[in-house]
Amino acid sequence: MLILTMMDMSHFNLTINLEATMKTFPRKSTIFFAMITFILLCAISQPVCAADNYSNFEPPEACIAQAKTEGVLRIYDWAEWWPEELYTGFEKKYGIKIIRDNYGSTEEMNTKFRLNPEVPYDIVSIGSGSFMLLKEFGALKKLNHEWIPNVDNYIMDDFKKTEFDPNFEYYAPLSIYITGIAYNSNIVDPNTKDLDSWKIVFEKNEFAGRMTALDDSYEAVGSALMYLGYNPNSCDEKELKEATDLLLKQKPNLIAYDAYPTRLFAEQETVLSVMWAGDVYWTAQEVPGIKLSLPREGTMMGFDSIAIAKGGKSPAAAHLFLNWIWSPENHVKLIEGIGYAPTHKATPHMLSDKVKSFPAMSLSSEYLKKCILPNYEAAVGKGRALRAKIWEKIKR
Repeated sequence: MLILTMMDMSHFNLTINLEATMKTFPRKSTIFFAMITFILLCAISQPVCAADNYSNFEPPEACIAQAKTEGVLRIYDWAEWWPEELYTGFEKKYGIKIIRDNYGSTEEMNTKFRLNPEVPYDIVSIGSGSFMLLKEFGALKKLNHEWIPNVDNYIMDDFKKTEFDPNFEYYAPLSIYITGIAYNSNIVDPNTKDLDSWKIVFEKNEFAGRMTALDDSYEAVGSALMYLGYNPNSCDEKELKEATDLLLKQKPNLIAYDAYPTRLFAEQETVLSVMWAGDVYWTAQEVPGIKLSLPREGTMMGFDSIAIAKGGKSPAAAHLFLNWIWSPENHVKLIEGIGYAPTHKATPHMLSDKVKSFPAMSLSSEYLKKCILPNYEAAVGKGRALRAKIWEKIKR
């Protein structure tokens, strides 16, 4: 049971009846509590609050001084994703030069750290599945919480201890993502049958040859498993064989496996694509008419964040940047730019109506029951090796 008590138009209390909520959400992950809190925050009509209504907590002077001495911050992340002003603003404020190297897929990033866990990056942008993998490789440093006061003051309590990082030592989730189906509403009728189902990307139809899917083994196999009625984390070899056969059947209908098919949408080479929901939001800014559909069977979900890499030479600058991103002003810029749901206590109060209206920002409690987080076995254990073999076969 969720009890919402209105105090006034800009402040309210949220009380969760834990026993009743656990009956509604039988899975152990606390992500559902945080997501519901966020949904209720966004659902209430209230004025957008200015960033200066919330304090920015600077790290200790010793951290700032050491970071300036280090002078350089090396970041490994996706290209053209976060707003550029988050990087340039940091450089201007602290006088620290940022050098970025970009990867084109999670597989590329995972492979680089598998081959060399001490790649000389200070910060790496990773999702929850890759976090578990890089932690297993020994590629990450523990957080110094004294140097990241914005994180400790503003992260929603439910995210301080996750099943991925139970002691809150390595990872501070910045946002929450889900996977959906993007389509060009100028070409694809929103009332098209099964547009709200994985069926539309796995069964041959009029969009064959004009579709793309994510270049990501976990997402590809997971979507096939969900369409077949299985858990996307399944490590059952019979179920994975069925998923493999389905992916092989799907492959001729795709023009590419592509994490960012914006150009393909713009040139109308693709009209339908499996994408991370936030990237649908981002693509829609570039290509008018791009919409998001959520598969009725359910979908995969996870966290996005940045972690501090073991091989980096600028640990203070890395912490300083993490704290910078977690300031209320910068975190809302991040969420407004990428369209993912926030884990920051202040951000929901500050989002524009445009972002609040995006489908991935207003998931119902019923749909959340169908959103599945990656688990250790699928991301790192037996399931990863099985998925790697499947992906090698699919990509031949």
